[in-house]
Amino acid sequence: MAALSLTEIRDAAASGCVSCLGAPIDGDISSWDANFQQQWTRANDIVGAAFRAAPPTTKIQTDADALRSLIFQHVLSTTGNDALAAYTGDDFHFIINAAILGVDDSWIVNLWSTYRNGRSPYVEAT
Repeated sequence: MAALSLTEIRDAAASGCVSCLGAPIDGDISSWDANFQQQWTRANDIVGAAFRAAPPTTKIQTDADALRSLIFQHVLSTTGNDALAAYTGDDFHFIINAAILGVDDSWIVNLWSTYRNGRSPYVEAT
């Protein structure tokens, strides 16, 4: 499995590939699929541990934060849904950091693939 590429994430965001269009799934995190919630937490913990062990430089983290913000703003302006933009921003926080830190996790790669293909785990397929 190929590790995530920050360049690929940046290019996809710039091309509007990350759209999250469709009907947002209603409910809060407690209504999500239990496996998704468990995997999300596990992946976030892995990336968090890698970040604490070897934090990126301030410049790299500033660039990563700007990319996350760009994605949040894009989803918010495209969908008008602030909760969806926040969930997506949180996903990209660890997707981007996984790319920066070289974390190679199949669940994170699959989540990124979902977004790269214009879908969202928080949106019903249309």
